[in-house]
Amino acid sequence: MKLLTLTDAYLENYTLDHFRTAVINAFQQAGTQVETVIANKYLDSASATFYTQETEATFYGLTQGPWDAIFNFNRAGMLPSLSFCQANDPTPVMTWYIDSPQRVPKSLRHYKSAEHVFIPDDTYLPKLATEPGLADDRVHYLGYATTLEMVKPTTLDPTQLGSYKADFSFVGTFFSQRPLLQLMSSLNAQTANHLFELIEEHTADYHRPMAELVAAHGLQLASPIFDEGKLDVPGFLLRAIDDYMSSQLRVEFLSAISDLNLKIYGNPEWVDAASKNLNVLKRFMFREANPQELPYIYRASKILLNICHVQAQSGLPFRVFDIMGSGGFLLSEYREDLARLFVLDQEAVAFRTPEELRQKAIYYLQHEDRGNCSSRSAKNPKRTYGGCARKHDVG
Repeated sequence: MKLLTLTDAYLENYTLDHFRTAVINAFQQAGTQVETVIANKYLDSASATFYTQETEATFYGLTQGPWDAIFNFNRAGMLPSLSFCQANDPTPVMTWYIDSPQRVPKSLRHYKSAEHVFIPDDTYLPKLATEPGLADDRVHYLGYATTLEMVKPTTLDPTQLGSYKADFSFVGTFFSQRPLLQLMSSLNAQTANHLFELIEEHTADYHRPMAELVAAHGLQLASPIFDEGKLDVPGFLLRAIDDYMSSQLRVEFLSAISDLNLKIYGNPEWVDAASKNLNVLKRFMFREANPQELPYIYRASKILLNICHVQAQSGLPFRVFDIMGSGGFLLSEYREDLARLFVLDQEAVAFRTPEELRQKAIYYLQHEDRGNCSSRSAKNPKRTYGGCARKHDVG
């Protein structure tokens, strides 16, 4: 079987993160011949437009078939002009949305009858099923899994563990605040008030389409940010608002334990946290953690934290499954999937507010036997993979 995989990649030099790599490896281990094209090398993910005529020609050359099937992450590169995207083309297509579909440009969100869509958050399913070309039987919940060989290798160099020791560790992104702030700086007071109202309604009813909210508020946005109409305005607003709110929440939660022995690993944008809380910035290690370091962080940290992006309404990021697979003790922001896939207070511990995070962090730090008990319960690989590993050969 010859499979074309279209994906986006946002690590340095277009490197795939370990989750995408694991999924592609799973296809290959099943005997599938996989050709992978990293779409955002050739076209801008936010506007779905090519950088140059040269990158356009290269992309179409790389995606030229025939293919037995198409697999993509986040509709990356799924341009309607591609032959396998045509409504009458029989080539099967599988989409795995890692992010909210609304973050993807509308021009890429077209579907055909020979297509199935997967998403790690079941609250998105009702809306997805109403998209033209889709139906209830072609949209599916598929939670993340992990790769035990990576997060829990049989051998670790004990001499390296010392540099990763911490009571608490968080590995994650500080999402850029600049798109929303840059937009706000270009608005007058009346338009800004309309935008504030839109943000409040978006927070109250997350799955209402952003395009509906823009129309309902009569929001007229004219800004150089939108690059003369190339950028999808609702998609831009969703990304800008959600990323801003997610980073705010991460700072709020981490501020609650910033006086404790905490280490934060992530992208350079964490320096922006200084404007919110200097103590949080002091806990930043000023670098990202590469996949080879994760097992050391998981082994050397007493408690490992998960703070979700706001687009994860009920689902969990793959960070949770990596931590559980490593045998580490997970202290996570609450989501419904946490209670659905794991036994709370036995396999994982949840918090909903900064105050609850601090209370439980101190309690489990002072009662390490309770934390160790939780982490031992989470070492069962079947539980680590949750429903995903038992039902699908992906991950």
